[in-house]
Amino acid sequence: MAPTQRFRELLANPPILHGSTTHALVLASLEWIDRLPRPIRTLETGCGLSTLVFVLRGDEHVCITPYVDESNRVLEYCTERGLDASRVTFEIERSEIVLPTLEASPFDLVLLDGSHAFPNVFVDYFYSASMLSVGGTLIVDDVHLWTGKILRDFLCTEPEWEILEEWDGRTAAFRKLAELESRDWFDQPYVRDRSTPTRTRARMALSLIKQRDLTTLGQYARGVVRPAPRG
Repeated sequence: MAPTQRFRELLANPPILHGSTTHALVLASLEWIDRLPRPIRTLETGCGLSTLVFVLRGDEHVCITPYVDESNRVLEYCTERGLDASRVTFEIERSEIVLPTLEASPFDLVLLDGSHAFPNVFVDYFYSASMLSVGGTLIVDDVHLWTGKILRDFLCTEPEWEILEEWDGRTAAFRKLAELESRDWFDQPYVRDRSTPTRTRARMALSLIKQRDLTTLGQYARGVVRPAPRG
């Protein structure tokens, strides 16, 4: 059976991977992944239907999940259907623990679909982005959530990244154009443009009002106390 046929069979009859259901990427994004050149080296935080798509493609895949039941269900599905899962490596631990210690060759594709909590999404990006080859693909899922949206919007302003696709306002794919540079906050457009003097003063004023510190607020208003200089 050809990979595309098996892919369609997977979508038509997905296994139960998460409790009593299966969480999956947007269908169009799974189809997009399936059409990429194969095999490639791939990394994924989280485990789901996408993991099986990487298996079907024959990719050399690293899947990071803290839930051993998820990996077992993926392997059971592969065994039942005679799929070769020998090129998949499961790291059973939280991604923020695994990624800083992961020793691997550069990846061609990284999928961030693990924890969507703060700051986990940004920790996953920080470590995995440097493992991605120039020209490789970074996929960020759940960009409709606050953490995913911040990461998506940040990447859209960085010169090392080019947005390729976005599906249903939920999943976005980026191409890595160059090795990442270390920059201070005022050299990052997304951060700088949201840290203008007007915005920072407004945030400080609101904080002082919440603290009921009207004395310091009045001093700021009269220019007696000035915000700390940039740096």
